[in-house]
Amino acid sequence: MVTRREQSARDVRRPTHKDELNEQIRNISIAREGNKIIIPLDMPLESAYEAIGKQMEEEEKTINLNFDYELTVPEGALALNRVLNELYGFVEMMGVPGFFGDKPPEILSVQVSRDRVESIPWGKFGVPGIEGYILTSVAWRNKVPYFKLTSSTPGKYKGEINRIADAIRQRKDSVYKGTAIRVLFPDMDADDPPSMQDFFPKFIGINKVHPDEVIFSDKVSELVETTLYTPIRQTALCREHNIPLKRGVLLEGPYGVGKTLTASVVANLCEENGWTFIHMMNVKQLDTIYSLARHHQPAVVFCEDLDEVLQEEDGRDETINKILNSLSGIDSEGVEILTIFTTNHVDDITQAMLRPGRLDTVVPVRPPDAVAVQRLVRLYAADKLPKKEDLTTVGTLLAGKLASVVREAVERSKLSAVRRLAKGDPLFITAHDIEIAARGMEAHNKLLEPKETEERSEMELAAVILGDKLLQLGAMRGTSNGASLGWEHTGEAPALGASSSAE
Repeated sequence: MVTRREQSARDVRRPTHKDELNEQIRNISIAREGNKIIIPLDMPLESAYEAIGKQMEEEEKTINLNFDYELTVPEGALALNRVLNELYGFVEMMGVPGFFGDKPPEILSVQVSRDRVESIPWGKFGVPGIEGYILTSVAWRNKVPYFKLTSSTPGKYKGEINRIADAIRQRKDSVYKGTAIRVLFPDMDADDPPSMQDFFPKFIGINKVHPDEVIFSDKVSELVETTLYTPIRQTALCREHNIPLKRGVLLEGPYGVGKTLTASVVANLCEENGWTFIHMMNVKQLDTIYSLARHHQPAVVFCEDLDEVLQEEDGRDETINKILNSLSGIDSEGVEILTIFTTNHVDDITQAMLRPGRLDTVVPVRPPDAVAVQRLVRLYAADKLPKKEDLTTVGTLLAGKLASVVREAVERSKLSAVRRLAKGDPLFITAHDIEIAARGMEAHNKLLEPKETEERSEMELAAVILGDKLLQLGAMRGTSNGASLGWEHTGEAPALGASSSAE
């Protein structure tokens, strides 16, 4: 016999119909697909009805979704604009709430090629058929602004928002990948805060220079071809044979020998072979530029005048350490970035920078030798110089001169040919014409020769001046009484502590 108390205890332990219903609802999920409402086999319609009701309540609640992209701000804004136009035909721009009221929508001028700019909406958008809004914003990573998308909509639109976000991610039409751009990020700590468009890379116009038009000595040409041109031209073969495409190359040499012109050739090769060429305007921003280059690799990062930052000194500051770590740190492993630096003063660069792993190749770019001069002459003279002309003497006369000097000698010889040209005759020049032009430039060339720099300290120079004065004094006294100084002037300062006297 069951007592009333025992029965009450059993009733407490026994799940009610409501409990069972809630448990069933918790264990089901609703998916929208096909054209049928499918209910679990053992679920009463009452449970299905309540489950749908609860799902409806959940889907009316506002949810926020965030999507980060490996896209620069202009690329992300462009991709979003194109996706929305493809999916919906148009979008409604909305004001962004601020302290002093709604901030009106913004229009970004995005350069999408060297000769084309698109106006792209930026800010808060209403999407046709979707309650709520989506919002564009910036995610800062390593001082580089990347595109970020946020949405605030009822939960029932989550699938549609994900559709938009995925469509942006799948777009392959990068604005910058495979092009030549110039990058100089503004100072974030400046008194006048930079605008977002100050961070946008700029397309650069490059001279269509063919590799055969940049002429060096055979040794330098071999280094340039192997270390610069080959990785870009033969990318697939390098990958196939596990040859790293992360390399550092330094072009070092005096002014006017073709270092920057070589970079123009590299920029052309990049665009022809699907590489991105990034002209970095400030080597101090190397770690930031690498962050950008990784998302557009394979890439070449080019920077001039390395010696202005990485000078040899007793200690290394934070800037130098950041640059060195960017080149050889763990974060640079496995990337396909070819870094090219130039310098006019390689002796000033800290040796920590010059070791392999940071700089794999140092190319000594020098004025052309005699053989290279002959090739340059034929390049500049083109069909105006007969192939039979012997340029041996010309090569000897102009060896070691800048390519610009060689070009000027050829242009002067053309003027000489024009001077003697009879009306109607074809224009041609001879080796003798170029020899005369080269000899006529000797005075000019001397002005272009490097001037000797004074390497002695101020104290050493002062000692030399003092020595000269003492020598003059001794000579004067020696003339009058036959005495002489006790040391001979050699143009060097006497050793510290040395003394001289005239008895």
